[in-house]
Amino acid sequence: VHAAIIPSKATSTWKEFFAGALAGVTEILFTQPLIVASVKMKLMESPPTLITLWRDIIKREGLVGIYRGVATNIACVIPWRSVRFASYYVLRNMLTGGNAASANILQQMFSAFITGILETFVITPFDVVQIAQIADRERIEPLYKGNLHCARTILKREGIIKGFYRGFRSTCIRQMIYVTTYLVTYQQAKSVIIPFLLSPFSFLPIQSLTHLLSGMCAGIAGSTMNNPVDVVKTRIQRGQNSSNNKIRGTLQGLSYIAKHEGFWGLYAGIRPKYLKTGLGSAVFFVTYEIIINHI
Repeated sequence: VHAAIIPSKATSTWKEFFAGALAGVTEILFTQPLIVASVKMKLMESPPTLITLWRDIIKREGLVGIYRGVATNIACVIPWRSVRFASYYVLRNMLTGGNAASANILQQMFSAFITGILETFVITPFDVVQIAQIADRERIEPLYKGNLHCARTILKREGIIKGFYRGFRSTCIRQMIYVTTYLVTYQQAKSVIIPFLLSPFSFLPIQSLTHLLSGMCAGIAGSTMNNPVDVVKTRIQRGQNSSNNKIRGTLQGLSYIAKHEGFWGLYAGIRPKYLKTGLGSAVFFVTYEIIINHI
């Protein structure tokens, strides 16, 4: 299937860069409460329901609690999504001799796989800071006073590699799985599956609805594939000073969680993550396509 994530209107590396950044910020503003809930659930061996968790956070921290880390996420998502969509475009361009839109499914998969590796270098330090702060809120006496204080403390205590790139390998595996599934699913859903399902409803705003539903499919598919590794990565990035952190590496972590918490332990936080990635990807791709087609 020669279907493309890039619409028919001419695009460029810089257009992809800008569209990825702006659409990413829009997504974060919609989904931050779900991000916070998903991370907290992954840090717990017996997580409560989503509503109970939100109620407890608001009771302890106020409404600001469910937007904890939003500044870090916005600061992260701008370079992250810019790198994702610019890299994906450039790689497909290289593989097709300058015609990214004609990439076949194998070229799409390879481009997305390499893109997942590249964006890991961008997102890992932000992930470490965000997860450290969310985990810190569980302490009786929190250690960190904000994003910069948290980052400085990690840098001073552990250095750049051991501190900011803690959990790099598991993050890289997570991103390779997620980005490949996410981009290829969106592409195929947008070009083949959703238009077929919507064909009897030509009176609806088909283009926007196609982007929305395809984005939702992409987010849910990506989350299903990468959640076990994401749980392990989150536990690793909780920090070395956590006395109950028994996760030391990706394979050991997968084995430990499956043995002690069962299969569903590997899918901790999947409900808010489905809501976050389903809703977030729908919002993201609608915004992304509008930007690509109007700038």
